[in-house]
Amino acid sequence: MALRISVLERSSGGRIIETLLSARVEAEKSPAGLTALQETARRLGFDRIEARANQRMAPLTSDPVDKMRLILANVRLARIEEADR
Repeated sequence: MALRISVLERSSGGRIIETLLSARVEAEKSPAGLTALQETARRLGFDRIEARANQRMAPLTSDPVDKMRLILANVRLARIEEADR
């Protein structure tokens, strides 16, 4: 996945990367995979995809601190998105 995104970054495939990340976030079932996708989305500035990865991770984690961190991250991203409108 990382290699594919790297190639697309170099070939200016921003919209393609966004579509790919979005599809992968919806299909991913492991917390580790979602974390990697979330970090990639954050690095590339895809706030909506980062927030969706957070939403998908929350039910998968059993750690209450991690759940709260994910909820707070979603609130922060929602505020950023509102400010951009």
